[in-house]
Amino acid sequence: MASAKLKTLGKVAIFTAVEAGAIALRLAVGGLLGRAILLVGFLVEHVISYNVRNFRPLLKLRDLPGPAIVLLAILEYATWDIWFALTAQAPLYLKALAFVVLFIGLIAGHGVELNVVRGFPPFTRYKQRLKESLDITGIESVTGTVWLKILAGGRGALAFIVLFVGLLVEHLVSGNKRIT
Repeated sequence: MASAKLKTLGKVAIFTAVEAGAIALRLAVGGLLGRAILLVGFLVEHVISYNVRNFRPLLKLRDLPGPAIVLLAILEYATWDIWFALTAQAPLYLKALAFVVLFIGLIAGHGVELNVVRGFPPFTRYKQRLKESLDITGIESVTGTVWLKILAGGRGALAFIVLFVGLLVEHLVSGNKRIT
C-alpha cells in the first residue's frame, strides 16, 4: 500500500514538474517562445494528469478526451499569461488585481478539470465544481504570487522550489477529492 502511494506521488510529481517548469520558463524565456512553452506545458500536464488519475500509462493518447484537455490547457494558459502581463512592472494595486484575475481564471479551469479528469463532461454540475475547487484554486493562486515575489527578490532556485511544492500540494489535494 505504501509503495503504491509513493508510486502515485512520483507520477503526480512528474506532471507537477511539467507545469512548474512551463510556468517558470514562460517568464524566463519570454516572448512568443515563452508563451508556446507555457501552452505546450499545460497540454502535456493535463494529458499526464488525466492518465494518472485514470490509472493509464503516463503518455497514452488513445481514448483521451482531447477537446476537453485542449480546453483545459487553453483556459490555464490564458489565465497565467494574463496574470504575467498584469504583474510585469506593475504598481501594487495592479498586482492585487492580478491576484484576483489569477484566482477567477484558475477557478473556472478547475471547475472544468474536476469533471474532465473523472470522466464527466466538462460543465457537469459546474456551479458545484466551482465550490469544490475553492481550496485548490486558493493554493495555486497564493503559490503563484509567492513564487513571483521570491523570484523578484533574485532567489530563482528557492522560487522554483516554492512553485513546485505549492503546485504539488494543490495537485495532491485535487486528486484526493471525491467527486460525484
